[in-house]
Amino acid sequence: MKYFIVGVLIACFTVTVASSKDERELKMRIASVLKEKRAIVGVAVLYGDNRLFEVNRGDYPMMSVCKFPLALAVLDYLHKNNLSLDTDIFIRESDLLPDTYSPLRDRHPQGNIKMSIRELLSYTVSLSDNNACDILFGYIGGTKVVDDYIKRLGISGMSVVATEAVMHESFEKQYCNTATPSSAVLLLDKFLKEDLLRDEYGNYLRKIMIETSTGNDKIKAGLPEG
Repeated sequence: MKYFIVGVLIACFTVTVASSKDERELKMRIASVLKEKRAIVGVAVLYGDNRLFEVNRGDYPMMSVCKFPLALAVLDYLHKNNLSLDTDIFIRESDLLPDTYSPLRDRHPQGNIKMSIRELLSYTVSLSDNNACDILFGYIGGTKVVDDYIKRLGISGMSVVATEAVMHESFEKQYCNTATPSSAVLLLDKFLKEDLLRDEYGNYLRKIMIETSTGNDKIKAGLPEG
């Protein structure tokens, strides 16, 4: 299913949407891509004077996309508590769960180390490390802190209620964290255009998002150089 989703998103980002007619044509193009595919796909495009175009609005599972609002909330926590990115967190062996994707655990299987928030954010965002993600959830006080932060930003249609560990408890629970296509686009737009974070924090998050090695065959693959 993921390949069809990627194809549609890339098509949307490479089309200039300027009028209702363009929107209708784009909807038709999306429908043609999805024809006879077993996929439910939501698409949102923000263009022009903050005009929002959306197809198939609904609540979609965020999966690892929840790591983006988590990173924002962690950096907001650092800002409010006047803490550095180089603040250390002690990582116990019990924090490194075995049955989940975790380059951090693979490199430090015994745990019992200190690691900076800077490094943990890099593992979480650039490498999509599930254990690093949950360590950061725990550090700032849990998923509710992230969910409340999103709501304070004025983003509706996004819900973060489960850690990676919870999502791994059953097949159904991996769908606990949800977002509408428009909420995901609006949160990213707010981060890029508004001063949500101190420059040091915002610049670092942009850096590790660009450096991601787990999404090279997805939306990133269809973007032009630069």
